[in-house]
Amino acid sequence: MHVLTIDDIAAWDAVTASRGRAYARSGRVTVLRSGRGRVEADVQGSDLYRVHIRPDLQDYACTCPVGGSGALCKHVAAVVVVLADDGQGAHEPAESDEITGWLDALDAPALRALLDAARDQLPEVADLLSRAYVTISADVARLAAEVDAVLTPRRSFYEYGAAQAYADAALDLVETIEDVAERSATPELLKAVERALTLVTRAALRSDTSSGGHGMVVDRLLAVHARVANAPGVMVSAKDRKRVATWLFRFRFDGKQDDFDPEVDRYADALGADGVSEYRRLVDGADASGTDEFAVLHARQRLAVLDRDVDAIVATFGRGLPGQAAAVEVVRGLDDAGFSAEAVAHARRGLAMPAGHLHARLVDRAVRGALEAGAVSEAVEMRAAHLQRQPSATTFLALRDQARAAGTWAAHESEAEELLRGADPAGLLSVLLRDGRDDEAWALATADPHAARHDWPQLCRLRARTHPGETLPHYRRIVTEVLSTTGPKSYAAAARLLVAMRTAAQDAGLRDEFVDFMVEVVETNRRRPTCIDRFVSAGLVTRDRTVRLS
Repeated sequence: MHVLTIDDIAAWDAVTASRGRAYARSGRVTVLRSGRGRVEADVQGSDLYRVHIRPDLQDYACTCPVGGSGALCKHVAAVVVVLADDGQGAHEPAESDEITGWLDALDAPALRALLDAARDQLPEVADLLSRAYVTISADVARLAAEVDAVLTPRRSFYEYGAAQAYADAALDLVETIEDVAERSATPELLKAVERALTLVTRAALRSDTSSGGHGMVVDRLLAVHARVANAPGVMVSAKDRKRVATWLFRFRFDGKQDDFDPEVDRYADALGADGVSEYRRLVDGADASGTDEFAVLHARQRLAVLDRDVDAIVATFGRGLPGQAAAVEVVRGLDDAGFSAEAVAHARRGLAMPAGHLHARLVDRAVRGALEAGAVSEAVEMRAAHLQRQPSATTFLALRDQARAAGTWAAHESEAEELLRGADPAGLLSVLLRDGRDDEAWALATADPHAARHDWPQLCRLRARTHPGETLPHYRRIVTEVLSTTGPKSYAAAARLLVAMRTAAQDAGLRDEFVDFMVEVVETNRRRPTCIDRFVSAGLVTRDRTVRLS
């Protein structure tokens, strides 16, 4: 079974992996609990963030703004590094334990009594049971009451922590709404979802939304709103279609919020010709009155997709954007409308423009188009050209994967590695470590120490397996750098490094070298009692500051 590793993260995003290693090295990670397939940790960044990982499922979450959007962040990467360094993991649960066995033996009345007691004493259990009832029964009236109870904002402003808690509670309720929609889509449910959207957007306007949680809630609610609207029997009359067309328009154009835009093309079946015509009339009116040009542009983009009008898609999606930014947006619009061939052609034209940070997205789309057309060698050449134009570990690995799939990697390997070595040695180092080419990684790092600035602990740990004595000067330097910053996190990181250094020194028969350095470290930090306490708890020194060798 493969578990999430820092090498996996480096393959996806070398920068995030590098920053994660730096955070781990600086002692910013505190593992709170690990077991039963889960790990929970705190990571000190610009704020204290909570990380949850299930390595065996490669599942992760973090309360930081990046993690709140669902993206992989440096805090998750840091926890993965610390777990690997400490030899910890999310251990598989035992097949059974005492509690599980006891529950298995309870009869129905005893289980009911236990549930009743839990419901009375624990609000979370009461909420769980209420949501389960709503899901099974599809009781929309009860669901509407839950929507008002959970989503009505009750603060003048939600600071970051409170805003995240609101978004978490809202996401739990959204899951229930989605489950009910799967069971029974009705006009009443559609209005309940609209009420939920109104309340969440109202809360977002008075919240610190930097975590992205509110946006995720709104996105999912808009998706379920479209799904319910398109379900058979929900919008059967012209009045229904006009009502929803008007609601979609007002949700964005009533002046109360400008963060969330519904996509009218999702409602093509629900609105029908008359509903779409009404929505278009309302947008034309907003355009004529000069109301919110960005909202009007977005509405016209989605109408162009709904109409499947290639010329309108190119005109609206590319409007006002420079170069490759316009190309990326036009490609997106063409794909949304189902014009795959036109999207690929536009992506290819975009590749000829001056390359910027969006170049990779155009390469990905052009490569996908080539593969769909069976042009495998052309896809490889596109990846090779991308590496030449923007050399990095990411573009190198993309070329390697493509060339391996085509059976032509041998023809590209040497040139690609030399290109990466010259342009991005840190990227090549991450590739070497990922591939288990430890000796080559060590040679590169010692020749270009800056390339390994965040990878030295891992490099030393790997090198110590075969050449422990060579790692000692590097451990000295890393420990000294870590302790240039005060604080518990730095002291914890230094202690971990010193324990590893001690093992390497013993394996190399150089105990005295470690002892001398440890004495030096203790003397340098004698006025930092927290630091000395950390060394004592790590078994590095005794209370009288005598160096311990085991």
